[in-house]
Amino acid sequence: MRSHTARARGRDAPPRATGARWAVSAPCPDFGFVVRLETNATEDGERIAAELVRLVESRGLACAGGGDRRLQYVVAGDAGQATSADRDAVAAWLDARVGAAIVSYEVGPLIDLESAV
Repeated sequence: MRSHTARARGRDAPPRATGARWAVSAPCPDFGFVVRLETNATEDGERIAAELVRLVESRGLACAGGGDRRLQYVVAGDAGQATSADRDAVAAWLDARVGAAIVSYEVGPLIDLESAV
């Protein structure tokens, strides 16, 4: 039976298991981004917030935040990590709504949320 280690794929071997656990040099980063937006009215804010949450969840992500006319959300991976493609999709979605319900928005860069706290 062939082993599926990194060495079998032509790279350095993975860290040796210690008991039932793998030795890890550093935790994986938890990438996410911050979304800030301003809506025309509080009612628009409530509707846009609900739609934004649906969009984010449809991409396998989660978000936390809120506001009334000025909203701020932190978007992060629910089971994985946010990617630049997720960030771009949220920005495009917001851009399509500028003028109708959204006055302005900002989608921050991908950051390691663990180190940002």
